[in-house]
Amino acid sequence: MERLKPSDQTKDLHLPDQLRDELAEWRGAIKVTIRDPVILSTIEPPEVVRYLQATGWKKESEQAGKWSIWLQEREGEEYEVTVPLRTQYRDFAFRISDILCVLEVFEKRSQLEIFQDLFPTSPR
Repeated sequence: MERLKPSDQTKDLHLPDQLRDELAEWRGAIKVTIRDPVILSTIEPPEVVRYLQATGWKKESEQAGKWSIWLQEREGEEYEVTVPLRTQYRDFAFRISDILCVLEVFEKRSQLEIFQDLFPTSPR
């Protein structure tokens, strides 16, 4: 089986080229991308905020009750996630998916592992 170039493996992601290439470099043979909006909608904004705080992200700004922007730096590169603070937004699941994509690249862990860590008391 022919191996695809990193940019081909992740071309469907809406990420900057450098981030997309970095993600492709470390990915193993199995990749889990959580896309189900019902599953993504089970994540509550306070859980995401607690996770970001616990893993060293810093809140850059917030529009009270609407969204908050979080930043983290690694190896001279700045990463950013925008957390929707209302589950009623039409694109809520998409925004959570975007957060998982950025965390996947930043932490070099699968989305499934990160998703499980968002629910520390749930059985695994």
